[in-house]
Amino acid sequence: MPAKGLTLSVVMFLACCLIGVALLVIRRMTVGGELGGSSGGRWVSFIILVGLWITYVVVCTLDQLGFLETGFN
Repeated sequence: MPAKGLTLSVVMFLACCLIGVALLVIRRMTVGGELGGSSGGRWVSFIILVGLWITYVVVCTLDQLGFLETGFN
């Protein structure tokens, strides 16, 4: 079976992981840990991480369905 869309999926996953790890590093430097902190900071982190997940799923799905012309196929 050809690995259609695998390249885009790996690139998207890598980008989302790097942003997620950067968020955790920033939280560690500012809050002193990955968990805790103010209620607003926790909500912002939650929204960013869920947004990354939704972006990954939507972009990869649209690419598989042929709605995106990414050039990775």
